[in-house]
Amino acid sequence: MSKPTRKTTAQADGETRPRTGRAKLERQKRIREASRALFMSKGYEETTVREIAHLANVAQGTLFLYASSKRDLLFMLFNEVLEDATSDVQDLAEADISIMEYLMHISLDHLVRLTDDLVIARDALAHLNNYDRSEQSTRFREIYSSTTGAISQRFARAAEAGELRPDLDADAMASMAQALIIEMYRNYIWADIPDIRGSMRRIFKQIEVMLRGLDANAGALAIKSEKLRDWKS
Repeated sequence: MSKPTRKTTAQADGETRPRTGRAKLERQKRIREASRALFMSKGYEETTVREIAHLANVAQGTLFLYASSKRDLLFMLFNEVLEDATSDVQDLAEADISIMEYLMHISLDHLVRLTDDLVIARDALAHLNNYDRSEQSTRFREIYSSTTGAISQRFARAAEAGELRPDLDADAMASMAQALIIEMYRNYIWADIPDIRGSMRRIFKQIEVMLRGLDANAGALAIKSEKLRDWKS
């Protein structure tokens, strides 16, 4: 008679190890959706890892194969928000639009996406100072660096085209623009009543002041998009 095999903790809880990449992705999706549902309904602080695992139909031990902590689950969701908000950053950098229009598109994309996930964004920002060196913190830094890099390329193109002062440091200007955008969405997230139109008006003025300080010509400040002009007014 053969000796019974020892069950793993995950198997004892009714969970089997993923045998294919597809199974792993499906499991990660369940964990992500369970985390989002509980954070949105109960709040980050009141939600437990046990509850997330139960709703996702995975063992707690299995859950930690996908995220090192509850905080990491929160930032997994927040990183997805940021990735969606910046998905067009690189493509827009190559588009035939002014540097002003480019930066306003980025700003609006952030605000719209953050509005859809305001609870997640607020919780993430509240814990940002305690963000450890996990996979999701690395992902966060990569998103930021990629976005800043694309903005820097667009500033360099604007300088080469004579839209801005030619002696500018593109990386420094990109960091400044990125800082203005981040400060704008921080204020938006923490507002008692978030106001997209008011936030867009303020960022328009701030970016315009920055660009005029770089001797921006009319082309650099032009806005062709009717959608953006509407948010400005």
